Amino acid sequence: MKTLATDRETFARVVHSDHPTIGLDLEFTPTGRITLVCAAEAHDEQNYTASSLSWEDARGLVGEVMAGGKRVVGHALATVDAPRVCSSLGLPPLPVERVEDTFIWHYLCNADFCKTKEKKDGTESRGTGHLDLWTMASIYTDLNQWKACRGSGGCSGPCPTHDPVGYNAMDGVGPDLAISRLRKDARDKGITESLYQHIVALSEVTELMQSVGSKIDLAHIRALNERLEEQKRNLFLCEERPRVGKKGQELKSVEKHWTSSGDPVPFSPNSSTQVKKYFKDNGILLQKSDKDSLQKAIKRAEKDTAQDPEVLRWLSTLLEFKQEGKGLDTWFGPEHVDAFGYIHPRFNPCGTSTGRLASSSPNFQNIPKHGAWAKDVRRALIPRSKDYHFARADSKQLELRMVLHLAGLREDYGDDAFAWLVKKAWDLFEEAVKIVPDVRYRNPKLHESGVPKGHRELAKRVSHAGDYLEGFKVFYPVDLGRERTVSAVRAGALVLYQDWEYAGGVVGFTGTNLATSLFGDASWDNRKKALELQEAYFGRFPEVRQWHRLVTQQAGRGFVSSPVGRYLALRGTPEDNAKDAAAMLGQGTGAHYIQCGMLALHQAGFTPTINIHDENVIEVPREMSDNKVWEVMQLMAGEFPSLPDFLCPIDIERGENYVDTRKVVRS
Repeated sequence: MKTLATDRETFARVVHSDHPTIGLDLEFTPTGRITLVCAAEAHDEQNYTASSLSWEDARGLVGEVMAGGKRVVGHALATVDAPRVCSSLGLPPLPVERVEDTFIWHYLCNADFCKTKEKKDGTESRGTGHLDLWTMASIYTDLNQWKACRGSGGCSGPCPTHDPVGYNAMDGVGPDLAISRLRKDARDKGITESLYQHIVALSEVTELMQSVGSKIDLAHIRALNERLEEQKRNLFLCEERPRVGKKGQELKSVEKHWTSSGDPVPFSPNSSTQVKKYFKDNGILLQKSDKDSLQKAIKRAEKDTAQDPEVLRWLSTLLEFKQEGKGLDTWFGPEHVDAFGYIHPRFNPCGTSTGRLASSSPNFQNIPKHGAWAKDVRRALIPRSKDYHFARADSKQLELRMVLHLAGLREDYGDDAFAWLVKKAWDLFEEAVKIVPDVRYRNPKLHESGVPKGHRELAKRVSHAGDYLEGFKVFYPVDLGRERTVSAVRAGALVLYQDWEYAGGVVGFTGTNLATSLFGDASWDNRKKALELQEAYFGRFPEVRQWHRLVTQQAGRGFVSSPVGRYLALRGTPEDNAKDAAAMLGQGTGAHYIQCGMLALHQAGFTPTINIHDENVIEVPREMSDNKVWEVMQLMAGEFPSLPDFLCPIDIERGENYVDTRKVVRS
């Protein structure tokens, strides 16, 4: 029997029944105040009971649920509903083992859905894709659609329009009915209970991080914004002048005139159409007028000796203008800053297919790290008061260490894994830097690790992209017989592994990106040099290339599973699937390690204030000794049960803001 009620008696019957789980869903006002609460128990699509009450009427019964022993089921329960309910009732957080969050289970079973459509929240995309309640319910139940009105002609509810109370009730029924089926799907995919509990615990930490927020230096932001605007005006100054009619009279309408250093500009820097037309007329084709397209165009133009220097000047000036961007509003705009000078970025543990944290409102993961303004932007992040310092720890070469670990290597990489590569293959990098024209790779000055900076930078470039299958391509029988393929192999501009079969073809490496990066373009001669370097690298570290073969074996099944129990369905081209699999294993497992460190810090009473990829920031009392700070931050660098035998050292710094810090060492 289907029962959707709005009375306290039915609500109480659900709460006190012997059903092992209870579906719970809440509706909120825009300010976060709870308005409606649903309690539900579902046995199958034809047999469920749910009741919705106002928060005032349901408060006592919901308190019984939270203080009782039943497992509580809901969509986004761990991240939204349960924390708010417990806070409103003055209760401690629910134990992890009592939280059944179908949003998290759905994410773990279908992490590839993050790459599909984005779910909107107000005006900002949250990046959760098809992880919403209805998509979950449509996969794991046969319930009729209730999340959207079926139309005025035939819809009588439950839906948001005709029966919002019944709609809320069904929001409790759906998860309660789906949970057992979701759990079975997770078991079938090798997803572990411990991974689910990891995400639940991490959700509590990220919810707290968002609630507490990060303080910013408002005076610094205002001054920096003024400098940025002045810089942009110096690059391109816009003056509005009255239009002139055919008879020379001034018209009421105005037109914009752009100048740069007093010279008229032949286009509006804010008009993509004008920009592309001007440069096309002068022999430079731009698909877009964004920063990446301009940077690539400058590289091409600089090699063209016939290129007009004036055109190149405008190209460079426009790039500089674009790099100034929209000022600081992306991170510190009025929509993000509260009345107390805090921003409250959301860190979502279920927002990326690899397992990294996603960030929004604002996105802390893309605060600039490099460039002229990067330090000034990050300097705006400060502790809550003068009584505190920031302590931040950055994992050293985490992704490289993780790939080497996954490849089966168990060596002591020391304090710098890139330097370890150089020392293990000294002659390789010593010869390579002689043929690479970029001055970065020829820098003879010693890095603090004891190897030349140029050698280390080259090892970083070759290993990082190579470890994630740079230049990877599948060649099918029809490709192998083509004259261009045969000629490329003969010229050394293509490496084929005839014994490495994948997706119905054989694996090859083109060297295109590496050649462009190291030698300026992807000519066959440069591809040959790049591939010789890449193959020599993997010749010295064959375990990594063998790991690549294992990765493609997994990718060939259409999914990949990580050592910590993550599962990712692969739905792209064979090349994309192999690269996505490598990224999920390397970056995703590395991200899991960072998250274990976040949990360890939180459990010790130091909840992170900021997370940016491999770096965590906490607040510590100003008087705390360096030895104590070092001891606390080492919690990030330990060995965790989900990743036995893996350790990653960290760099620790402390200071009065994010940038002006000093190194912390143990005395």
